[in-house]
Amino acid sequence: MSAHQHAPRLRRVGVPSAAALVVVAGALTVSAAPAAQARLAGPAPAAEKLPAYGTLWISSPSDQSILEFSPPGSNRFPNPIATIEGADTTLNGVSGMAMDHQGRLWVANQSANSIVVFAANANGDAKPVVTISGADTHLNSPVDVALTQKGNIWAVNTGDNSLVEYAAGSHGDAKPLRRIAGSNTLLAKLTGVAVSPDGKRVWVSETRIIKDGPSLDEYSGSAHGNVKPIAVITGSKTGLDQPNGVVVGVAGTDPIAVNAATDEKSAVVRFAPGAHGNAKGTVVSGENTGLEESQLPGLDAVGNIWVPNPENSEVVRFGPTQHGNVAPQKLFLGTDLNNPGSLAVFIVPPSAPRAMHAKATSKKLHLTWSAPKVKGGGILGYEVRDRKKGGHWKVVKTTAKPSYTKSHPHTGFSYDVIAFNEAGYSTASSSLKVKV
Repeated sequence: MSAHQHAPRLRRVGVPSAAALVVVAGALTVSAAPAAQARLAGPAPAAEKLPAYGTLWISSPSDQSILEFSPPGSNRFPNPIATIEGADTTLNGVSGMAMDHQGRLWVANQSANSIVVFAANANGDAKPVVTISGADTHLNSPVDVALTQKGNIWAVNTGDNSLVEYAAGSHGDAKPLRRIAGSNTLLAKLTGVAVSPDGKRVWVSETRIIKDGPSLDEYSGSAHGNVKPIAVITGSKTGLDQPNGVVVGVAGTDPIAVNAATDEKSAVVRFAPGAHGNAKGTVVSGENTGLEESQLPGLDAVGNIWVPNPENSEVVRFGPTQHGNVAPQKLFLGTDLNNPGSLAVFIVPPSAPRAMHAKATSKKLHLTWSAPKVKGGGILGYEVRDRKKGGHWKVVKTTAKPSYTKSHPHTGFSYDVIAFNEAGYSTASSSLKVKV
């Protein structure tokens, strides 16, 4: 099923405007109100066509360009379907990238001290649709950018070793919501940033040398000022060696770093949720991997990690469970690929849950359903809703499992269910009216 059949959406129909429960990695947490979530994550403008699910954008810093490739298939030597380059793009020192749910491409424009955003259908000498730049932004050689589910923007600066966060919808000379900088932060020689979908955790990769070596530092998403990290992953067991980028896995709590060291020291290093200190990482490394001087990685919807290797102008992909000295699942060689430096992948919300079924008695209601056909990555959870005849839908349960049980159900209520993942919320399943 094409991703275009289910337009990305983060609005919940009939959900109260207060906070709503969301499952992230199996735990119930509180997300921002739907109105805030929708500011950047609503449907793409009518004039734009959403990219296909799994579309890749790969930067070529040496050419000051960004190449778009169709979702990988059997063709290992594809031609780009679009190339963003030229004076109007304002690209200058193109570095880390991220995709939002409108299919727009966010780029850390390092040498221009800016963040630029390109429309989903951008091609050629395209002007950015958004530019964040100016003295009030505190952007200082930004090398990477990451987005929360509700559209907040995090950037990491190498010029002053800082982290900055902007509100969804920011543009121009926007002041950051928060800035993390100072001696207590331990930030130095920053290379990448990743943020959990709910915005509550932020990870930074660093090549600084402290007594235990390079590190991944974790900060609270609400941190501000000269604050200490809440966790530091560093030490001989970690497998970290010149980490040159970080992403967060589909669980939303598991950081994955990429080493930029040469030869057999280049590696993909995955950590379990909650890792800290001298934690042992799961490492992909060795001569069979094709990793060499690896740069800023990208993660697709099912947890595969894509790694650019500028030394040989190629991109390799590893599955979420691969480890050791293994060959990549796919060797992606773009015809026009030249010294790739970073990568972003377009993912989408799930399609509607299927085959909803109810068993009801006067004492108990039990609902079950099947997972969506299009998962867009791991399903984080489901929202079960009910309504009276003529009333509004309301969420009665958020669950990680495809089932819901209620004692003493009320007759005449209708029920449906919505699935969600890192990209957003599905359309609702077919509804069922329950009579007991």
